[in-house]
Amino acid sequence: MTNDLDSVEGIERHLEMYLETTRKLTTLLDQENQMLLFEASESKVLSDEKRQQEKQALYARVETLARIVTRTLQSGSEEDVNAIRAALVPIETFRRSLRLNSALIEVCIERQERRMQRIMELIEDTDSSTPDTEGSNVADSSL
Repeated sequence: MTNDLDSVEGIERHLEMYLETTRKLTTLLDQENQMLLFEASESKVLSDEKRQQEKQALYARVETLARIVTRTLQSGSEEDVNAIRAALVPIETFRRSLRLNSALIEVCIERQERRMQRIMELIEDTDSSTPDTEGSNVADSSL
């Protein structure tokens, strides 16, 4: 009986940790999504190493806890499985935030690529419109 009680407490603890981690990651993604919607702040999001490291750490923790919860679902009793499934309903919010974040980052990357292309075209146009000054420098130096 105590073994079953310990098992249930372990399941609850892992599930609680999993849900808390996904909430933190969802909050971080939602903040990032808001910033990505505005071109002026997108570069801050993409270049913020601390934010990206925090996000990666949360992703890793979610993956680990998801494996634990999945194992519990596979080996648990019917009641445990139903309790866990009911508790995991808020994960859909996390999935939506994750999909939106992925789409917004794709858009930002495309914008950055277009900007770089425009800059390269401007540089090429500038290079082709400037006169060749090297030849005149060589002629001057021979005097």
